[in-house]
Amino acid sequence: MLRVHNAATAIDALAVIEREIAYGTPEAYDALLELDGLCAIEMFPNSPSEMEWALSQVATYCSGYRGIDRVNGGAEHQELAALGVAARTERELSQALRQHGAMAASDEVLRILASSSNAYELREALNFAAARGLPILPQNLHAQSNPNFNKNVLQLAASLAYCRASGVCGPRSSSMVGACISFGVCDPHLGLPDALRMISSPIEFAAAQSFVDQAMSRANWR
Repeated sequence: MLRVHNAATAIDALAVIEREIAYGTPEAYDALLELDGLCAIEMFPNSPSEMEWALSQVATYCSGYRGIDRVNGGAEHQELAALGVAARTERELSQALRQHGAMAASDEVLRILASSSNAYELREALNFAAARGLPILPQNLHAQSNPNFNKNVLQLAASLAYCRASGVCGPRSSSMVGACISFGVCDPHLGLPDALRMISSPIEFAAAQSFVDQAMSRANWR
């Protein structure tokens, strides 16, 4: 991961990102979109008191940040996204699925999980598998009574794999700010995996955790 998450302010983070873009680092575009999404969160009237720490943190961190319009000469959001690691991963998996079928695409997802250290690539691969219904969960993790089980587990696994690879999902992290605003899990002492555990089915969370442990156990960066 880029050292964006160590930056004290969004302005400092943007300076790191712009330097990495100049160096030709693809994941800089993914980091830019994450930063822009975080700083797009706005204060709103009568917000629940438990959200105050998150909203205040965003307001302080993002003070003076002007958005992505000045990066790459004002390129559109979609153009910038297309240059990142997540978009590249989605294109490669889509090609595998289109040309060789679901099993080949599933094998490629599993290869990424076992070999990649890039948090954006890991998250996108698992989200792709969830969205396309790829058969990558081991048979012992299936719960046939719930038709959404596989999708839910893979979406959880995507977040867990991202957190494990990035190391940036702890208390008061940008990931937890997002969980607070989106899901209402706002305890500032929790990390994102704890928040996901609270809002998920225990069976699905355990399956996601087990799958990530198994699939990433051979990862060459661990």
